[in-house]
Amino acid sequence: ALDAPGLCCRDPTDCFHPADWRQVFQCPASFWDQHMLKPPWEWYKLTNASGTQKICSGGSKEWHACNADSQCPGGTCSIVPLPADEYMHRYMACCTHCVWDMQYPIGDPILATSGPLLNETSELGIIHKYMDCNTFPDEFRLLDTSNAGHPAGYLSLGEFEENFLSQIPNKQMIAANFLNASVMFCIADLNRDGLLSYEEFVILRHFWTPFLLSSTAPAPIDNENTLAKGPLGGVFVDNSTVSVWVVTANNLLLRLYIANGWSSARTRQPQPGEELFYQQNADLDGSTRISLEEQYFRVFADINHDGVLERWEYDLSLYDKNTSAGGGFEGWATWSDHDLNNDGVITFIERKRIFADRNADNFINLTEWKLADFPSSYGPYQGHKGSNGMIGKEEYAYYSLYHSCTLRSSTAYASYSSSYPWSSQCPLFFSILNDTSFFLDSSRREEFALGQLEVDSDLSGLAYRVLSNVTRRLGWQGTLRVVPNSHRGLQGEAVDLSPYNVTAPNIFTRSFNLAVLTQYASVPSGWLCSSSLWPDDGLSVVVRSQDESISLYKVLAEMIVSPQFINFFCSLFFTVLIVGHVIWIIERWNNETIFRRFYAEGVIDGLWWAMVTMTTVGYGDKAPATEIGKLFGIFWLIFGLIVFGTFSSQVTSFIGDQLAVNNIVDADSLAGFSVGVLNRTSSLNLDLQFGFTSTVCDSVKVCLEQLASNNLDAALLPRADVVNYFRSSKLAFTVCGNKLKFVGGLVTNGVVVLLQPAVRVCAYGQSVFAATYLLNAVDSMVQTMTQDGTMSSIVAESRDFVYPPTVTDSSCTSPSSWNVPLIIVALLLLFLYACLVNILDGGVLRSILSVLLPSLFPPVLVEEERASAILRQPSFKKRKLNTSSVEFPQPLRKKEVEPLVHASKLLGVFSAMQSSDIRSINQEVSDYSHVLQQVARLFIFCFILLLVIYGILLGILAAAWGSKLQVRKP
Repeated sequence: ALDAPGLCCRDPTDCFHPADWRQVFQCPASFWDQHMLKPPWEWYKLTNASGTQKICSGGSKEWHACNADSQCPGGTCSIVPLPADEYMHRYMACCTHCVWDMQYPIGDPILATSGPLLNETSELGIIHKYMDCNTFPDEFRLLDTSNAGHPAGYLSLGEFEENFLSQIPNKQMIAANFLNASVMFCIADLNRDGLLSYEEFVILRHFWTPFLLSSTAPAPIDNENTLAKGPLGGVFVDNSTVSVWVVTANNLLLRLYIANGWSSARTRQPQPGEELFYQQNADLDGSTRISLEEQYFRVFADINHDGVLERWEYDLSLYDKNTSAGGGFEGWATWSDHDLNNDGVITFIERKRIFADRNADNFINLTEWKLADFPSSYGPYQGHKGSNGMIGKEEYAYYSLYHSCTLRSSTAYASYSSSYPWSSQCPLFFSILNDTSFFLDSSRREEFALGQLEVDSDLSGLAYRVLSNVTRRLGWQGTLRVVPNSHRGLQGEAVDLSPYNVTAPNIFTRSFNLAVLTQYASVPSGWLCSSSLWPDDGLSVVVRSQDESISLYKVLAEMIVSPQFINFFCSLFFTVLIVGHVIWIIERWNNETIFRRFYAEGVIDGLWWAMVTMTTVGYGDKAPATEIGKLFGIFWLIFGLIVFGTFSSQVTSFIGDQLAVNNIVDADSLAGFSVGVLNRTSSLNLDLQFGFTSTVCDSVKVCLEQLASNNLDAALLPRADVVNYFRSSKLAFTVCGNKLKFVGGLVTNGVVVLLQPAVRVCAYGQSVFAATYLLNAVDSMVQTMTQDGTMSSIVAESRDFVYPPTVTDSSCTSPSSWNVPLIIVALLLLFLYACLVNILDGGVLRSILSVLLPSLFPPVLVEEERASAILRQPSFKKRKLNTSSVEFPQPLRKKEVEPLVHASKLLGVFSAMQSSDIRSINQEVSDYSHVLQQVARLFIFCFILLLVIYGILLGILAAAWGSKLQVRKP
């Protein structure tokens, strides 16, 4: 259609659309000269092309559309007034290189161009010299002085340097190192064929005109004096050159309008913000520097001014390889090379890849990156490069996507409500695991909107609250995707990250997938993650809720069988035995009543004294009488105090070791204990740092089960995983409280700080700097929320969700300190012994058993009972015999007495002889048996003494430490 942009008119009625890239720059001199005779705001009157919109001026149908004056009674049919820039866009696109759009004021921008020089020719001759596009062909022909090595009508680098750059002010800029000649030639060579065509020279000439008019150069970059070695070789426009240009152009136009009698009010200096608007529109990559490439793309290649090149625009541009003159590179870039995401249009950032790749190897190295002036606000080169150290087509596609999504090109000139703007055209999808201590979806929906002013009532949890606040403050519009939770990661299996679907950004849908992790996991090397969303995130110590209680009997048994105690007891016994011998030797001659002379008896006496004295019991039944013996006794008393002091300290240490597990209060107190750690954290060598013996577990479940069953003393685990396990295993909802608990704060010292947090946001960051940008934004907002108190409020509101309160009922009472089973057993035994005594003494129970079981318990005779009763009486021996109640036998006759006397004498002789022999035998037997008895008594006494000493030590232990020992709860 003739009304479409890019129309070129040769005269008021003959208009056409360019058919190839050469016709785009074929501005008809005869017709353009007519424009120079009129001010720009009247140019629209020069065309009468078919399809031009006309309206009635005056008359009864004023403002009505018309084609001829006859349709406007009382008025005329005239062309609809058009601003100069709109007129050029619609009807004189082939003459775009003849004007310079100042881009202000908005709606009817000022156009700087040449014009008739009716007066003051000498002062305004500079306008004709530099701004009259009709002189461009002649200027180019003057530069093309040699056709050696290239077709006619093209400029080589030598011709360009010798003829163009030798002119003023180019020569001075090169001499001052403000301009790099070879870089300038390469930049002007848009189709990369190694030669400059006329069309390419026109683009360069149009771009360079502000420098020629104002005789200025860009300001040094980063305090460097050499622009020629910097970005773009100094061939760019910055804010300083823009300021000089708009002032210079306005002054020239003002003099031109006055000289020609035109309204001087149609030009003016820019208002505050208009100069910045000019830079913003022209700076397509956000570098704050305007390159020739940006100038060509925006002003010439983008014919319909929609910000991108469609295929027909590309075919008419100098980017097409068909424009090549057969030079060194032969126009290697095609449409597909430009269109990275295959969306049918080319953005400037996509085109910039071809521009930056100077050696045409399809990769951008660091030198090319710097030379092409990629802005640092879009990340460093290292943040975008691939595995080969360079930026290829795929990596650059991610850069292009990041550039368009972050709106950074506009933040260089305007401030946004967010310091990390993100386009709503680039969807953000956050995936989070459901049913954890940090997130719960009660509605079981799959997706929720993020960034809303109000939180969703169906969602709860700290991670959701933090993420919702972050996205709302950043002004992001995101989507939260809920991932079903099978709790596999807490039951022993490795954490499966595939449901989060964190992959490289989709350059076609422009979408980014992020994962909100709520458990500790080793993420792939290509992922990048934020700082923690949870202030309590990190490693924590887990112990049993109930302090370790020690059974008295278990302690005694363990101590008795311990090697230390047995060694001590044996050493002490031999020492006591030696001391017993020594005191017996000292006292046996002068104190034989106490320390008997016979070896077996005397050693027993000495052993008894040594043991009683050493234990400080001191019965007093045996004591030394000699001076030497007393001095030795003093030494032995002091030695005994030392020995038992040492023994008491060993007992204290033994009990302390048994109860030391109750003293675990933080990670620094784990030294010497058996501690469970996750296999995922074993690489941190926590056991070496804190001095404990580690037991590596495959999962939190395994570690905490071993801790609960007393196989571990403690566990050093990620806090987030533990609270998640408490919820998944229902330990957090156990009646009467969880049997496990946290002690101490977070472990932050040493190598533990290298541990990645559990509750965090992760994204794919391999050659995708957008991930760094997004995660830095999250970190920044979390830090802001921490400083203004929002994070503390969220943590307080979510505390009962992360740490569910204890579930109690009537059964939750304090455990009794009485060992009821033991007490019942003791009472039963006491009753049993009382019954046995009653039976043996013939009491009531004996009578009952005699009746029930007479064969086993025969009845006791009354006389025996009476005699037994008399004998049992205490006063039995004091009673006098009642002779009246005793019956005596009758006396013998005399004749009966003599035979009895004679018989008794004979019996007395024989009995005396037998008695003498028997006494001799008995004396011998008695002597031998006495010796044997003494030896046996010695050994028996020693054995009993060992048992007694052992019992005494146990009694001392129980008496001294009984208050500190607890009976194990059943």
